[in-house]
Amino acid sequence: VGSTDAAQYGAGRQPKMAEAGSLLADCIDFDGVYDMLQTGTTVIDQTSAGTISHFGVVNVASDEAGYLWGSSGGTTTLGISLYANSDSKFSVTNGYVTRDNIARAGGTELVSACYSSDSANLLVDGAGTQTSVGGYNFTVNNEFTIGNREDGTSSATFLDGSIKEIIACKSDK
Repeated sequence: VGSTDAAQYGAGRQPKMAEAGSLLADCIDFDGVYDMLQTGTTVIDQTSAGTISHFGVVNVASDEAGYLWGSSGGTTTLGISLYANSDSKFSVTNGYVTRDNIARAGGTELVSACYSSDSANLLVDGAGTQTSVGGYNFTVNNEFTIGNREDGTSSATFLDGSIKEIIACKSDK
């Protein structure tokens, strides 16, 4: 791929964006089985010493799980991502380890996570009280993945839900 545009060239791994010739209302639908998109290059080149912000509109049932987007990989210290837990929470992950989390209702929600040097501030629809764990220690990953984490192969890593919009930037504002 080699650009910051996310793509999926394997037809069986492509999330659904249209049905019967019309675009889906929820934009990109991930089936929780094998769908994902990747950039093939670093989007946000920050370590745990830096600042990162993620914002997005998602539609994930409260009992479904999966990575929304980010740079997490298959180790405890590779990248940072947003994850939907099957126990009605969104979490920020350090590699594949969940750290800070916040309750979610399910359905269409705006989730935001602003991370700065060992602390993430999470909101759902502009409100909520998060549980802070801290202890972040992650390195830069060369992949930005949507609907999974890099190298994710289990049903708990593939997203079962939809994403309408993502904004990810190198800032805590």
